Amino acid sequence: MSVHHRRPRMMGGSKNQMLHEPANLIVLCGSGTSGCHGWVESNRDKARELGYLIQKVESAEVIPFQDENGSWWQIDNHAQKTQLDMMRSNPHA
Repeated sequence: MSVHHRRPRMMGGSKNQMLHEPANLIVLCGSGTSGCHGWVESNRDKARELGYLIQKVESAEVIPFQDENGSWWQIDNHAQKTQLDMMRSNPHA
């Protein structure tokens, strides 16, 4: 298991505190090169569609992500995770 930053830290890291807020962090199996975490890093376009990667100008609190069961979730910066209803389940449709 490892912590994945939805808004990437970039090479060399960053002092930007937004990168370490709960909405930007997801625990994935594997490392940055193996398991689910490795998949995200190797399949960046699909990972963006699923909410696992976001642009640095986007707010992690408003970008949902899809779990392995197909459910969409939103995390706020108080570490509260909310499942989205079926009407809003696919923000990219």
